[in-house]
Amino acid sequence: LAWIENTGNAASLINLSVIGLPDGWTVEGPLSVTVASGELRGLPISLMPSSDWDGDSFVVRVGTNNEANSQEELMLEVVSSNSSWSRTPVFSLTMGGSALLEIHGTGPTSNVVDIDSGRALQWDPLGFWVLSDTVSGMGSVVVDGSDSIPYKVQLVQITQRAMTCSLSGFYGSLDAECLIGEGGDILSLHGMLVDDEGRIVDALDVFLQADKPGYLNLSHDSWGPEPGVKAVSVRIYDEYGRLLMIKHTDISIRYSDYWNLGIVGLELDPPAYDPDSDTQRIRVLISREGLQSYDGLDCRVILQAPGVEDRVHIVDITDNFAPEPLIERPGSLEDGIEVSVRLTCSFPWDGDSDSSDDVSRVILTGAAGTDSRSEDFRTGAISAVLVIVLGGVIIASRRSRAQQRELEEMAKRILEERAARRKPVRDADNPVPSRIAEVAEEDVLPDPKGALEHEVDEKPTDDDPDDDLDEFERRLNRLGR
Repeated sequence: LAWIENTGNAASLINLSVIGLPDGWTVEGPLSVTVASGELRGLPISLMPSSDWDGDSFVVRVGTNNEANSQEELMLEVVSSNSSWSRTPVFSLTMGGSALLEIHGTGPTSNVVDIDSGRALQWDPLGFWVLSDTVSGMGSVVVDGSDSIPYKVQLVQITQRAMTCSLSGFYGSLDAECLIGEGGDILSLHGMLVDDEGRIVDALDVFLQADKPGYLNLSHDSWGPEPGVKAVSVRIYDEYGRLLMIKHTDISIRYSDYWNLGIVGLELDPPAYDPDSDTQRIRVLISREGLQSYDGLDCRVILQAPGVEDRVHIVDITDNFAPEPLIERPGSLEDGIEVSVRLTCSFPWDGDSDSSDDVSRVILTGAAGTDSRSEDFRTGAISAVLVIVLGGVIIASRRSRAQQRELEEMAKRILEERAARRKPVRDADNPVPSRIAEVAEEDVLPDPKGALEHEVDEKPTDDDPDDDLDEFERRLNRLGR
């Protein structure tokens, strides 16, 4: 840590030089600076290391030379550290003023703590840390709990006037006012209203005569921030650019133009179902209008019904088409129960232009009755059993008659085949009676008595066809009859 102090009675131009830098190292920043009488200023230069630096420390010489050719040299040790100043940490402040610390590699998520006071420093969106209520002398801050880097503060008395600022209200009606008390000096001040992105919302200069109070009223008429929580600060600088007062506040900003998300209807899907084997769901039909982009909206639908816990479903509003989320019907809810579905979004989208369509209701229907379903099941089961039994009896009866016909036809075929085989044999053993009679007439005289006996003897030749059949064939023959 090094600085230059002008102990003379006039401003002086100081030229700077750095001697002893290794190869590849460079110096950034102005090599000349003007220091007012009695002013204390830090060295406005930075050393940039080479790409192959191994982190070993070394010593350089910083030389100064003014218009009177007065020369001085200062020996400084260069060491490796995870944190370093991006602007000189030497400050001249008024009583109650704030120092603005700029540290390489830090941001809103970093943690910078002042060792002397133990307070965490506040991050300013312009890119620095605000060190308030300091005392003269050396101090240090710790960055993210590891590296400690020093600073120096010199308190100067610029004015005895008291200064107070207030920020109140909300977006669209934000009041930023500063009151500067009376004093014996003549004072020129510059006031600014700055948002969290470093944009100057409003600025105003005020010139104060001796023994006269002053006011600063800042507005935000030209400010058009995106919706969300925004940090706004009011600041007062003196004519030399030294910060005399800073005050921060957070304001909530919602989308002010017309836009709307609403529920246009609820549908039961399917309209009728069996709770024992199926599930009914509630389809939420959503409309949207007024916004060019729906990115960043965090919305959900909430089902509410008596006796059940709320069911919350996240809704993707950013899709190309309006969403139609499905909510499962609670199994404990009977037909006739009214349920409501509410559409809500998180800040800053928690208030659209029409809140009347944020809630819709539907009466549950479509579930088959439990008692009638059981009775129908019993009736159906009994009917099915009777049909099966009767069908079996009919099939068995038809099968018995069919088997009987098949046996009869088979027996008939067997008898016909056997009769056909035996007919030639019977014809050979038993000649035709007429031919036998003719032969007898040629040999003997006709005898009536003998003829009668012959006729009587011939009748037994017409024997029963079953006489030549075995037992099996006779049974088949009787079965065929």
